[in-house]
Amino acid sequence: KKSEAKELLITVPDGTAWAHILQLVQAHLQLFTNKDCSLLLGLIEDWSRGVTWDNPYPEGAESVAAIAQWLLPYFDNYRSEELRKQVLKIIAKIPNANRELFTTLLQERDFQEIIFESFEGMPAGRDMPELIVSAAKNYILCSESDLRGPDVRGRKLTYVSPFGLELLFGINPNRSHGFYPASAYRGPYLSLLRYHPRQGIDFIIEIFNHSADWYAHPRVHRDIEPPFEITLTFSDGTSRKQWCNARLWNLYRGTSVGPYILQSLLMALERWLLEYAEAYPRQLDAVLLDILRRSDSAALTAVVASVATAFPHASGETLLVLLRSPQCIQLDRHRLVNDKLQTNFWFQLF
Repeated sequence: KKSEAKELLITVPDGTAWAHILQLVQAHLQLFTNKDCSLLLGLIEDWSRGVTWDNPYPEGAESVAAIAQWLLPYFDNYRSEELRKQVLKIIAKIPNANRELFTTLLQERDFQEIIFESFEGMPAGRDMPELIVSAAKNYILCSESDLRGPDVRGRKLTYVSPFGLELLFGINPNRSHGFYPASAYRGPYLSLLRYHPRQGIDFIIEIFNHSADWYAHPRVHRDIEPPFEITLTFSDGTSRKQWCNARLWNLYRGTSVGPYILQSLLMALERWLLEYAEAYPRQLDAVLLDILRRSDSAALTAVVASVATAFPHASGETLLVLLRSPQCIQLDRHRLVNDKLQTNFWFQLF
């Protein structure tokens, strides 16, 4: 009864009056004071419930963005931190309503966390692919110059936490916990793949090529197993070398230890490839082969193997490439055994 009553209270805004009221409020923002901020926030939050994938910009979106921009300075203090996040989440839902505001806010840490680490980032992946790809690379990756400066805790970045492996994989160590638990639906990445597949694939390959290089040629020191090289041979006689080991191969399953951001990206790629295989089976093989030809990391090859195995009749050439590699066969057999052990463990636990 209580849950049904709560659901009845959450209504979706409807009717033409909403847009006119929002326009009226926007036109007279100078008449409001800080005492009215909570009411205005409630107004635009109610409106934002009408934002959906089939109606991403209901009438009044520009006015909502203007009201949200006006509210931000009033919530710029410690006491109002949660209220500020509520405003930022509304802006994240409608990135095209005020592109200049969105671009400016994307330089701030709290807004970056919302866009790149939470489920609210998906509209940005759909509507602003170029900006998102550029900003996400800066947000996720660690550069050589970053190693010479301190992190947010004032420590040198050459310090490697006993519980974190980010630096070994070329990932900014300040991204350790924002992506936990790993999910395909975190951030704008799945949305980027769905609406802009070429840019999404290029982005993920660049992230993992950077990560593989740092793992194979460590910039910091920690005693974990190094990767080894495997060679994938294609039907035209060309080949591609990749860095590989069980840690990389199992990363997309979440059964090996690695940065949660990398796990989330792999899960998003697998989710999209499975959707793509259902919609465009005749084009799947070419997409999988393209990933194999350009990737330096077996973490992506493991995802390709998963999708090719699920759709063998649509992935003939891809499967032949994988079957030519004894290491890929062995690693995937071990992955299968590990999956069964994990399943049995959780079954017995519950």
